[in-house]
Amino acid sequence: MNRPLPSPDAPEGRAGACDPAAAGTVPSLQEVLPGRRLETPAGPCYHVRWEHPLCFRYGAAPLKEALTVSGRTLAVLGRDESLEEVTLARACFMDTETTGLAGGTGTYVFLVGVGWFEGDLFVVDQYFMEDYDREPSLSPPSRRTSEGSRQW
Repeated sequence: MNRPLPSPDAPEGRAGACDPAAAGTVPSLQEVLPGRRLETPAGPCYHVRWEHPLCFRYGAAPLKEALTVSGRTLAVLGRDESLEEVTLARACFMDTETTGLAGGTGTYVFLVGVGWFEGDLFVVDQYFMEDYDREPSLSPPSRRTSEGSRQW
């Protein structure tokens, strides 16, 4: 559906576009996400843990369906025969979010997520960078979390 853009003179079209005072304040991670500040040897980061029951649906299927994927299927899809030995119930899943796709100088990892199956749950630990100089703080806790898993 095509709609005309609001006039710059209309109140809804001006919502503080050039006035920083009109933009308000940005809430802290602590105000938005239930977690805690975690002190690491490389500095602090913010840690959030999510625990989802296996009946939780992410997309079209419940999480428990991932446990039915065989190592053979992973090997075929990944074009890597060594994946035949992988059992997703014992796997560690890792994802990062960055400030850009270019790589190199100026691209920072601001979030590391590590997930795994534990009993009747899928557990996700998220580690958030608090500021640009704190990017190294994400490495020790995410490494410690992933080392607890039995397969990569």
